[in-house]
Amino acid sequence: MNSPVTNSGGVNFQAMLATGDIQTLIQMVQSERVRLLDTQLVDQVKAVQARNDQIAKLNNVLSGLNSVLARAKDTNATTKINDGNWNADAVKDIELPLNDQIRELGIDNLTGNSNVGGQCTPGPGMPKDGGQGHSIKGSSVISGNSTRGEIEAAITKVKGMIDAESNNQQMDMLRLQSLNNKKNESIEILTNTQKKHTDANSNIIRNI
Repeated sequence: MNSPVTNSGGVNFQAMLATGDIQTLIQMVQSERVRLLDTQLVDQVKAVQARNDQIAKLNNVLSGLNSVLARAKDTNATTKINDGNWNADAVKDIELPLNDQIRELGIDNLTGNSNVGGQCTPGPGMPKDGGQGHSIKGSSVISGNSTRGEIEAAITKVKGMIDAESNNQQMDMLRLQSLNNKKNESIEILTNTQKKHTDANSNIIRNI
């Protein structure tokens, strides 16, 4: 025996079709479609906002890397940054926040040199064992021990990441626009259907 077809609200579509209540059925379908599109729009807006936040954070990293590069003594790729102007203020103002941002984003193998040691802001339970921050080491750590070549490589990588995120952002915006257009179309269909239903009922009443 076949079960009656219902929606999540428990409405029997077969019964409505059998009674010829097509207008109400169309209104229900369009109302549900608008609701679903609303949910998708909210999710898509959140995705766009998250992408914007990611790009903003990557731009902060890029700005920090450029600040490090500006401290380099010369154009020799193997020259360490601390051979130039790298002092306690540079650690506090550049190194700590930059390494914090890199760690937050989870950027892997930024410089290609896993032997570079530096500092980040100590988190809960982390010792302040680096002078001004917590000592860290790895291929995504930036400090005065980084070379000009490593910083330039990191800048190139981060620029590539920003470009990729920007391309994805454009796709996100296109999808957002498409969802918004579909929602507007569904609202228009729903409004027209409701008007036809109201007009039909008004005609019936006038003819009574």
